[in-house]
Amino acid sequence: METRRAATGTDDAGQAALWREAVIFDTGDAFADSPRLADERLENAVATAELIVDHYNAEGLDAQTLGDRDLALGRAALVRLKERARYPFVTTNLVDVKSSKPLFSEYVLIDVTRADKTVKLAVFGLMSERTAPTLREEGLAVAPPLEALRAAIAKAKGEGGEVFIVLSQLSKKDEAEIGTALPEVQLFLGGDFASMADGGEAAGKAISFGGGQKGKYVALLELTLEDPAGPGAPFIDPDRKAALLRKQADAERRLKNHERLVEIATAPPPEGETAKGPKRPIEVYQRQIVAARAELQLIADALAELGDDAGGGAKNAARLELVPLGKDIADEPEVKAKVEVFRKTWPDPTPGH
Repeated sequence: METRRAATGTDDAGQAALWREAVIFDTGDAFADSPRLADERLENAVATAELIVDHYNAEGLDAQTLGDRDLALGRAALVRLKERARYPFVTTNLVDVKSSKPLFSEYVLIDVTRADKTVKLAVFGLMSERTAPTLREEGLAVAPPLEALRAAIAKAKGEGGEVFIVLSQLSKKDEAEIGTALPEVQLFLGGDFASMADGGEAAGKAISFGGGQKGKYVALLELTLEDPAGPGAPFIDPDRKAALLRKQADAERRLKNHERLVEIATAPPPEGETAKGPKRPIEVYQRQIVAARAELQLIADALAELGDDAGGGAKNAARLELVPLGKDIADEPEVKAKVEVFRKTWPDPTPGH
């Protein structure tokens, strides 16, 4: 366990001040693009990971978890990277086989101060159970995430943890199971699945926020703690209802479109004409209809569960903004110069990605 501080003043000088006041996380898979790397790429990947850690040090990263792709660098390299980092690696259920203890920090407590009020974040890092190529040979194992988190939460609560956040390399199924079984969990950030969700998605009683894909976005998550029950009360996503209604409208449009296609495909040809061409794939349309109806039911259930959460009364709120890192966002000159010098020695093995 480590305790860190993200104390801030009252500087309100715009976006720069907002960034200085942010708590910054990496939710995993930053160091490699594949669970196994060829020998000729491994040295390059480790050097690139060192550059990333150095930049994270400069930016003041607060915590990072690891994904299965990061494991491709090997245990020894990850240990060296942790020694290089001035922030914790949080690996709640990535454990050493012999000791059964987490490879790095089991959790981290972060004190965040706003307007003379301090809240203690308890941050965990979880991955779904898997058979990563390097696990066995490195003397590592992925413990069941639910039980590992249950034990870690008990320790963090004993040390004053108030807001419980999981840096997630979990499947949707695992997030839902954990969010249902452990009511203390409030937020999942990341996820081991591609997510471009417009807002948060329910994961049991918690909310899951994705961070886009392939490092092409920065996810900005704003938390507002106003619930009279305290920081540990569940969060709502004020934008979730609007996002669900947009998804509902899209699913209804797809349903009507495929119903129309089935109608056209099954209609008899005009009198005096014979059907021409191959038989239309009615079964495909029918499967799409079933899928759209199932999606609409899930959306209706989600809207019903929301109830009045997005309505009046003080609530703890979480709102996500995905900022695309497009060409319109200029590179920071000093960082760009360092990367250009670095790439002269270590060329990008996957240009264009």
